[in-house]
Amino acid sequence: MTFKDYQNNYHHPVNNFSHADFWGKNSEHEFGNHFVRWFGTLADKKIVAIRELPVPGSGIADFIVVKQHDCAKTDQPRRTVQAFEFKIKDWRKGLMQAHRYKYFSNSSILVVPSHTVKSAEKSIDLFKQLGVGLWAFNVSSLTVTKKFTPRPKKVMDAKRAAYVFDKAYGDHHDSCERSL
Repeated sequence: MTFKDYQNNYHHPVNNFSHADFWGKNSEHEFGNHFVRWFGTLADKKIVAIRELPVPGSGIADFIVVKQHDCAKTDQPRRTVQAFEFKIKDWRKGLMQAHRYKYFSNSSILVVPSHTVKSAEKSIDLFKQLGVGLWAFNVSSLTVTKKFTPRPKKVMDAKRAAYVFDKAYGDHHDSCERSL
């Protein structure tokens, strides 16, 4: 897995607040770091993972995974994008953010702590209707419970997807994208 972190390459909105420790212990950022480390133990070499990537028109995605697959009918690779949003408290806000990520990703998933998933799970039909996944992550045991994982779909905005591909690979040529 190739890992890229863009949080230091632009002005992050949390830097607008003074005297606040948004990156400290027990923060959403730290929760995301634990998930990313866990995810990295499962990933193969064909994956490019990007942390804190601002995608124009879609906000700052907490974690993006770009997978490259062999395309059966041509010699060109097919790429799929999976976007993750991390929320410790306000799962509703996270659901809306994850829904925006569907513009550039083939699937989008909200990841919440396992001890808070019950309140979000009560609205699992809403997650299914919006096509946004819901996963519960336990930081202590480093385990994930997948409550709902959407099937990959075609991206809604090819320009935003090309932006993500450019950040991941430095190009955006993808002749097999239509096969999703």
